[in-house]
Amino acid sequence: MAAAQEWLKRNRQWIALLLFVLAVVLQFIGAIYGSERATLASGIAFLIAVVERLTKIGTGVDEVLELQKAERQPVFSLPESMADIHDRLVHTRRTKKVAIQHLGLNMTEAWNELKRALASCDAVVVDCEVLIMTDNVDELGPDAAAEVRSWCQAVPNAIAVIQRETPLLAAVLDQKKTALRLTLRKYKGTPRIHGVLISEPFERGYVSFASWAQNATFEWGGDDYFRFESGTTSNADRRLRQLLRGAFEYHWTETSTTVFAYPPPAAGTPQLALGQP
Repeated sequence: MAAAQEWLKRNRQWIALLLFVLAVVLQFIGAIYGSERATLASGIAFLIAVVERLTKIGTGVDEVLELQKAERQPVFSLPESMADIHDRLVHTRRTKKVAIQHLGLNMTEAWNELKRALASCDAVVVDCEVLIMTDNVDELGPDAAAEVRSWCQAVPNAIAVIQRETPLLAAVLDQKKTALRLTLRKYKGTPRIHGVLISEPFERGYVSFASWAQNATFEWGGDDYFRFESGTTSNADRRLRQLLRGAFEYHWTETSTTVFAYPPPAAGTPQLALGQP
């Protein structure tokens, strides 16, 4: 039954055309032979074809409305975003690897949220790459707002907290036979795009934008994270994916230096490039 409905849905335009042709033929036969039945049948076929076209138009409008709904991007706060990531990781069965990239600001709020998400991972290896903004105002861009310059002051303490708490986090994960690899790099430039991405074992990302708002205030966008995930193909999701991945890769490879790595690399061991295991 379902297969038949699907076939009818797929071929409804051709069916309507066939009914219209049938109506014309019956009308022609009725005119030649003076048959009232043929004329009546042609009228019924024509009516069915018209109704089908009206239904088709209605369906098209419904589809457009659904597409518009799909393109609307709901927004989430930082805690909501990380809680969602935590929930997804908790309910993901044990896997070989979980890979997370976090493009942060000064990480004063984000670290606690990220730490909770990392602790929920059930994998052989958890590979986390974190970017934190510079603590040197001279390394910001010339367009950096006063608010951005003030963010730099909190960076040294945030780095110290991450360095202190990462071994404790690793010990928690070790109880689940999960190895933690975390690299923290500090990047230069005025931060604009920030967010977090799970790239393995599935894709799920949250991205926000630091920007000017009304009344000449500069906001970091902590309540306006947009989400994209595996399987989404909308133009909005495609662009969000490009922006977050592109910004992370650029800062990781071009503007940042490593300030902390866990476990500490052995003496003489070269640093791994982005994406290497």
